[in-house]
Amino acid sequence: MQKKIEIVNSNIDIEHKNLSISVHNVRKIGVSKNLEELKNSIKFCYSTNQNSKGLIHPLKVTKGSKKGIYQIIDGQRRFLASQELIKEKKLPKNHSLRCEVIGEEEAKVISLMANTIRENMHPADEFLTFLKLKEEGESIVDIAAKFGVSEAIVKQRLKLSKVSPEIFEYYKEGKINLDVLMAFTISDNHEKQEAVFEALNDSYGINIRQIKRSLTEEEIESDDKRVKFIGIENYKKAGGRINADLFSDEIYLIDIDKVDQLLNDKIEKEKEALVNDGWKWISFDPDIWYWQYNGEYSILSPIDNLTVEQKKQISDIEELIALKEQEQYSLEENQDTLYDNLELGINKLQILKDEIKNDGIQFTKEQKETSGVVFFLSNNGELEIKKGLQRAEDKIEKITENGDVSLEEGNKSDFTKALIESLTSRKTEIIQHEVSKNPEYAFDLTVAIFVAKTLSATSQFQIMTKVYHGNFELETEPQTMVKLVSLEEEVMKDFQALEDPDFTMIFETVRKLSKDDKMKLIAFHVASSFNDISSIETAEPFTKVILDDLNVNILDHWTPTAENCFSKISKSKLVELVAENSKFSIAELTKKKRTVLAKLAETHCSKYLPSVMIK
Repeated sequence: MQKKIEIVNSNIDIEHKNLSISVHNVRKIGVSKNLEELKNSIKFCYSTNQNSKGLIHPLKVTKGSKKGIYQIIDGQRRFLASQELIKEKKLPKNHSLRCEVIGEEEAKVISLMANTIRENMHPADEFLTFLKLKEEGESIVDIAAKFGVSEAIVKQRLKLSKVSPEIFEYYKEGKINLDVLMAFTISDNHEKQEAVFEALNDSYGINIRQIKRSLTEEEIESDDKRVKFIGIENYKKAGGRINADLFSDEIYLIDIDKVDQLLNDKIEKEKEALVNDGWKWISFDPDIWYWQYNGEYSILSPIDNLTVEQKKQISDIEELIALKEQEQYSLEENQDTLYDNLELGINKLQILKDEIKNDGIQFTKEQKETSGVVFFLSNNGELEIKKGLQRAEDKIEKITENGDVSLEEGNKSDFTKALIESLTSRKTEIIQHEVSKNPEYAFDLTVAIFVAKTLSATSQFQIMTKVYHGNFELETEPQTMVKLVSLEEEVMKDFQALEDPDFTMIFETVRKLSKDDKMKLIAFHVASSFNDISSIETAEPFTKVILDDLNVNILDHWTPTAENCFSKISKSKLVELVAENSKFSIAELTKKKRTVLAKLAETHCSKYLPSVMIK
């Protein structure tokens, strides 16, 4: 009859330093090899439930010869793996392990049974065992009790067992570690998991953060500034669904439309106070940064109507803020609570200062009529309001009222200065090319240039100038410039053959040419002297006349791409363009990054012509 094993005391925690390997432990060879998977399992268990001490099953130990010292009969590999984790500072220095204390008499028998009859189960097999029990009708509570773990751990392992079988196989074979497998649980879509795995595995290696980002690209992280602004509890109350990562504190919001709706509702309430305040326009862009609005807008200064008393109050507040900041700097590292209290006081003083300034420093009626207000969100989800911002078209309209020429359409603030120069460089090359092909038109231009010079009128054509090559910053070797270079080689071949030419040699060569060749030369040089390269402030009305006269289609010579155009356009303009030319909604597009929008625009907006290209 088999003797019943005596368990002296079950499930007690023994500090790591008080444990050693028993002489009765029969496993002697290979105990310290291939511990990495076991270390991952222990680290995983400990991170999800510290009470488990990182173990699914407790060690079996006997009392040692010294008081408080215990010897390990079964579980030395778990002990060694834990020891390495302590050295790597992945577990606390004083880490303890869950143990069962057994009698000395049974120690050798148990060691033999544990190491010969039972073979260590791979964590993957354990996850699948949990899944099988669940499918057979056992509850999470029952499984947890059977394996001596928490319900939370059972839920986590059931989640791991539902990762795509293809990816799970990589884990079983040791080609990916547990952390990678855990990252894939953020989505239940096997097809999407496999697509992400294939894409990342073929690139620069699998990055856990990139896995999660790719699997949740159509969701919003809870630490997104929009979520901080609306409040995740408000989102839940509105019926919004969440996707929680069982292995971290990360939460993802699934219903982006609800986020946008809550965001817009809250912004509209903020706008109400400004609608009747006389501002020309009010705009909200959650993604704009200070440097962007500071670069894209002129910032008007409000009129200072502060009284002497208000100025004194502001000065006193600034002194108090400086004192509190100085006090913060002098604190020790462990005085976090005091630091936070001082920070709270500084914030309240700053709000009071802003309130006083807002009462006394105000924009005039005239300033409001030519400028507007931008709302945007800071990184911590707080609403920032900037008043008195003037766009490019606000200035243009003002110039028009004074009788000066301006563009009829287009918002140049949508384009960077570099883009405008590049686009007008391309436009200039196209006009040079088209005029070069029309000698009679070029001859008329020549006559007009001479007349303009006599009348001291300005002209975009300057006879006897060198060929003007534009800005190649955004586009190397533009297609029309290549054609111009070829055309130059053709019309100048007789002159390129001249060695050290002076004007007499050039004149004699010209006289030998046919009339047609002379007309081609005139056309090329008149065309090449044309310059319509614009900065953001300029507007050249004559360009459209040439384009119309010669029936030029810009798109025959130039195609907008992410590189040469869309990546340098404002995000709001990109959203507008893609929404007009695709099935994407504005709500979908607003949450995408500018680089993604630029690629979408390249795909859907190939017929787009920026206003500066056709005026």
